[in-house]
Amino acid sequence: MRWARDLVQRGKARAILRLAGEGGHILDVGTGSGMLLRLLTRMGTDPATLWANDFSAEVLSDLSRRGFHILTGPAESLQTDKRFRVICLNQVLEHLQNPVAAINRLSRLIEKGGYLFIETPSTEGIDFHFFGRRYWGGYHFPRHFWLFNEASLKQLLEQAGLRIAEVRYLCSPAFWIQSFHHALLDKGWPRFSRFFSEKNPLLLAPFTALDFAIIGVRGKTSNIRIVAQKVA
Repeated sequence: MRWARDLVQRGKARAILRLAGEGGHILDVGTGSGMLLRLLTRMGTDPATLWANDFSAEVLSDLSRRGFHILTGPAESLQTDKRFRVICLNQVLEHLQNPVAAINRLSRLIEKGGYLFIETPSTEGIDFHFFGRRYWGGYHFPRHFWLFNEASLKQLLEQAGLRIAEVRYLCSPAFWIQSFHHALLDKGWPRFSRFFSEKNPLLLAPFTALDFAIIGVRGKTSNIRIVAQKVA
């Protein structure tokens, strides 16, 4: 499971590094523990080009000690004279109080030709259509304030003056597993529901394969990556 997770995360990091190019500065918004930034350094990225943001200086204190640049404050009102080649919102947009204000603000912090890199849950996956009335794992109540689909994300980014450069759907086995867990628990089958854990490799493998198959036939999953470029 750890190997599979690391493989997925390294693929994400390589995609970000391709956008950043040689020496491009990267800002990770809502970085939390800084897992993405730490991975980028392990892959050879100069920490001097990496910036961490979160709402709390206490959250960022360990990253500061490790030599990362720090920007404290909410994404909606982030202030800095620095301009970035890539700004990442890695499973963060759905948690923000005001996504419109955040995207508008962050778009101003991207250098011309730079990118906004977003991964967020999507309500267009098959699991959402099966479980969306009540049990869908992507709700993450009460942590997810907003939910998006491809059209609403494109509208959000284009209204901020950004051009859509890439849309890609990614595997999201955890949402399948959580959805079944919630449904079984609510139906009064707690013993069966305990089997449906995202830590269970017997379930992660088939649901990952299912999402890969859906992507292979140009279908949509419950995890979307959208990259937008600042062209002016």
